[in-house]
Formats: sequence, C-alpha cells, structure tokens
Amino acid sequence: MTTPRLLKNAFLIAAAAITALPETSAANVQKDNNQTALNVGTSFVGGAVPSGTDMIVFDSLYNNGTGTTLNLGADASYSGFQFGAMSGTAGSTLTIGDATSYILSLGAGGIDRQRRCQRLLRH
Repeated sequence: MTTPRLLKNAFLIAAAAITALPETSAANVQKDNNQTALNVGTSFVGGAVPSGTDMIVFDSLYNNGTGTTLNLGADASYSGFQFGAMSGTAGSTLTIGDATSYILSLGAGGIDRQRRCQRLLRH
C-alpha cells in the first residue's frame, strides 16, 4: 500500500469514528415542583439530572414558596439557571446550597433572573 492510500484510509477511519460519537446538545431542563436535591433525577421533569451543557429552568411549575432552600447534593456544573414566572411566592429568596461545601459551576448561560426571583443566594 502506498503512503497516500494509507493516509486516505486513516482519514476515512477517523471520519467514521467522529460521526459515530454521540451527539451532545444543550437543553433547557425544567425544575420539577419539589425540594429534591439537584443531583437527583426526580428533581427535574423527565427524571434525568442535567448535564454541564444544560440550562436549569425555574418556571410556573416550580413553587418557590417562601425562602426556599435547594440542596446541591454534590458538586454540580450546569450551563446556567433561568428564572421564569415561578408560582407561589414568586420573587422571594431562593437559596441554593447545603451544609456541605459542594461546588456549583455555571457556564455561559449564567443566571437569567430578569423575569422573577428577587434574591438568589448560594451558601
């Protein structure tokens, strides 16, 4: 086999391997109406824990209550948090954290709280 043919075959194999990789895409994942820690699937509509590329959406399904605290449950990484029109006492304080010093990392999505949630605390 000649060198150009070997390079062509290597290229084709690499291209096939790349197209076989699972597709990852960011999604908006809706927070369910519960106080389950954010590292547990049942905390979210659909039952799956969001990935680091996903945006967690707090909207009318989620009842913020008065001074709600959501536990991380473990180190977490998300694209960001988006706050829509939450039900209940919307605009009250929402605290994300717990007694253990877990790390919360937010990506390019950051924190979008233009619509609701007067105070967001991380403790």
